[in-house]
Amino acid sequence: MTEPTETLLESLHAFLAKSLGESMRRRTLTRVVVGLSFTAVELDNGASGLCATMLRSPGPLPGCGTGPGASATEGRSRTGPEPGQFAGLPVTRLFEGGILRPSGVPGIHRVVAIATLNALVDMLPQNGHPPGLQSPAENRDAFDLLDLKPRDSVVMVGGFNGYIDRLQARGQPFWILELDPEVIRPDARSLYVPASRAEKVMHQASVAIITGTTLINDSLDGLLAFARPDLRIAVVGPTTPLVPHIFARRGVSVLGGVRVRAVDPLMTVLTEGGGTRFFFDSLVDRVGFRTTPHFELAGA
Repeated sequence: MTEPTETLLESLHAFLAKSLGESMRRRTLTRVVVGLSFTAVELDNGASGLCATMLRSPGPLPGCGTGPGASATEGRSRTGPEPGQFAGLPVTRLFEGGILRPSGVPGIHRVVAIATLNALVDMLPQNGHPPGLQSPAENRDAFDLLDLKPRDSVVMVGGFNGYIDRLQARGQPFWILELDPEVIRPDARSLYVPASRAEKVMHQASVAIITGTTLINDSLDGLLAFARPDLRIAVVGPTTPLVPHIFARRGVSVLGGVRVRAVDPLMTVLTEGGGTRFFFDSLVDRVGFRTTPHFELAGA
């Protein structure tokens, strides 16, 4: 697999700009809602997207915070739109100033930018997935696409309660890699692995399930660089952009995200502090892909 020369977010932005062309350049942000758990963006053509609301963070996982061409302090003094300035903003303006470059410093501008990327993905032909890939599994969780075997050892980057329940029910060996053990529910804290051991545990596991929120704090590119060639990797969650070939080039074999079904009630739920249990499978559809590792989209 060829070593990437740009970050995953930069590759995604370049692909969207090339694929959507003038349609992307004409778009503006109509509504932005920053909820307690998730941020939603709606564009002037009705396309919408989500990103986890991660406004403060200790930074990237140790050893994972410098993507291709990055410096450890790059981006810490960036300026950009502030609350009250997003509505009506041209999409192209949102991505000025290198907001998708590695910074390790989440903030409202970056969260809104990733939610906007997901809204742009919603504009792609074939309902957001490139031609030539397996059809997405609508309303099917990415967990089901991993085809876990009893002998598999799993590392979860991020403590998803639903996945913890399913792994425990299977008797599956697994660890939870997290920056902060306090975010893991008490009955699963014995499975905690410090983030400083990320490289070691990624080499020990046969399956990695990684939260899409690692895009926000610049950890994902570094985590993927740690992976062995035979590691089966899933990147999951509402933050995850559903463009499989961008992830497949970096060794990701399963992709799981969402497609917004009803943006108005979703915005209301987020405004009132609701999270996934208030919108999964009712206001958004779960979408899963098995990616094609060697697939190259023409012209991408």
